[in-house]
Amino acid sequence: MKETLVKYHRAEPVKGLNDNVTLTTKFARVPKYYISTTNDYAVPYALQQQMIKNNGTVKKVYEMQTSHLPFVVQPEKFLEILSSIQ
Repeated sequence: MKETLVKYHRAEPVKGLNDNVTLTTKFARVPKYYISTTNDYAVPYALQQQMIKNNGTVKKVYEMQTSHLPFVVQPEKFLEILSSIQ
C-alpha cells in the first residue's frame, strides 16, 4: 500500500483552502466525526483542534498518535475507529 501511495502522490492544490463553501441544511443534519492526528505536520494538531471547535457540530473526536496518514501508519487502528462509528 505504501508503494502505491508513493507512486501516485501528487502535489495538492491549495486554492480550496481559501474558497468559501455554502452548505445545505441537509449537511448540517449529518453526524460528524473527526480523527485527530497528534503528530501531523501537514495539518498541525493545534489547527485541527481549532477547526473542530469552530465547526461546533462534531459529534465525537478520536485521536491517533500518528502523522497525516493514519491509514498508512496504523491501518488496523484506523479501521477499528471507522468500524466503531455508528
